[in-house]
Amino acid sequence: MQTKDHPRSFEWRPSLNARHWSPLLVASLFAWAQLGQAILAGPFPLPYPTRPTSFPLSRSTQVGTVVAWGENQSGQANPQAGLVGVVAVSAGEHHTLALLSDGTVRAWGRNTFTQATVPDGLRDVVAIAAGETHNLVLIKDGTLRVWGNNDTGQGVVPDGLKDVVAIATGGNHNVALRIMSSLL
Repeated sequence: MQTKDHPRSFEWRPSLNARHWSPLLVASLFAWAQLGQAILAGPFPLPYPTRPTSFPLSRSTQVGTVVAWGENQSGQANPQAGLVGVVAVSAGEHHTLALLSDGTVRAWGRNTFTQATVPDGLRDVVAIAAGETHNLVLIKDGTLRVWGNNDTGQGVVPDGLKDVVAIATGGNHNVALRIMSSLL
């Protein structure tokens, strides 16, 4: 493993499944928590030939209706009235996020650490992930935004983290998949 201060070099590699040389995407995986220390693990080639990812990223165009059930002590299972154009949802411990087709985010439920208060001006979001009491979103330019609890460093994006194409959260940590786009 390496820290964010010691980046690895990445490259396009030939696919072993193709009759001719075609690129496999090689990615780096960042995980952070515990005082914001980023840990770089990888590279991890994807198991199939693919094309380079380009920015800006795009979000799903399939819209749906939010249905929630189960524990509801903080209103996390009560979708907001008039919630339309939803393309993705994510559930934290006692709060819920919805990504709308226009790139905005809605949040509801417990707001102890402002996790249910979407930051002003947040737009162009393509992916959402709710942690236990924090949230992580991916912006179409490959950058990240995080808000809510920061007791273990999960609320701070590591310096220089960009070109992200996928995100996930755990209870109190985050993971981002960053694509390196140089060709050999």
